[in-house]
Amino acid sequence: MLAGLFVAPSLCEMEQVLPDGGPVCWRDPSEWRSLFERAGFRILRIEHRTRKHRYGSARALWKSLHGTGAVAPRRTSLGGMRRMMRLYESLFGDGSGVYATWTMCRVLAVR
Repeated sequence: MLAGLFVAPSLCEMEQVLPDGGPVCWRDPSEWRSLFERAGFRILRIEHRTRKHRYGSARALWKSLHGTGAVAPRRTSLGGMRRMMRLYESLFGDGSGVYATWTMCRVLAVR
């Protein structure tokens, strides 16, 4: 099996501006290793890489996430969402856009 997964610390910036840290609980690579092994797989290779991706604005980041099909229950008002986007841009922006951290983990395993 070859699997590609987003793992912690993905979107750690977003967790700082969303109420209650956001709707996703990311597992780290060691947790995924353990889950694969408990499911009876032998890990041949596991690796992960963290990168910061740039977006034109916090709104562009949110739209990109929404475009993937990622949705969360509506827990905030439109005004609250605007405040979160402004906070995101003030904390993680530099005038030319914002960044978001993504960590991809690749697992190669056999059973």
